[in-house]
Amino acid sequence: MQNRHPRLQRPCNAILLQLKFHIKIPVNRGKKKALENSLPLPEKSVIARFNPFLQKNHLGLGGRLQFAPVTSEGKHSLLLDGSHNFVQLLMRHTHVRLHHLGVRIVLSKLLSNYWILRGREAIKRVIHRCLPCRLSKAPRGIKIEAPLPARADRVTPYIPFSTTGIDFVGPLYVRNSKSLDTA
Repeated sequence: MQNRHPRLQRPCNAILLQLKFHIKIPVNRGKKKALENSLPLPEKSVIARFNPFLQKNHLGLGGRLQFAPVTSEGKHSLLLDGSHNFVQLLMRHTHVRLHHLGVRIVLSKLLSNYWILRGREAIKRVIHRCLPCRLSKAPRGIKIEAPLPARADRVTPYIPFSTTGIDFVGPLYVRNSKSLDTA
């Protein structure tokens, strides 16, 4: 049987590259014009400290890697909003792909390609909603243990090792003078 939706078989990163134009940080017109004209952003702006710039109609993350021998995507990560629905799906996909590991590992995996605003907080929210993680961290039930048997020798205090027992498996060979006998 053929799959009717071959697009669903593409990896999540390829889909993100197609949708990256739809994932936008809320930028008002003044900030957008400042970014288009390479002017500094106001100091109170949330994204001003990241030194952002417009790169093919999406926000790129500025940095100090301008002369590093890496690709453009490696130098300038894609700046994403942590509250966007698709970014939350990306975080959930990465969390499941990493076998339900914690916040630090998921964040470090995502930071290799993207910079997510309030990323740690957003990943915590995604992991908190993850059902397998919630079930694995749920408190276990406490069993009430049954009372000891009513036999007097089991509950009477004795000196340690006053009564011992040994279990044997198989034949026990005993040398009796010149012949070998089994016990």
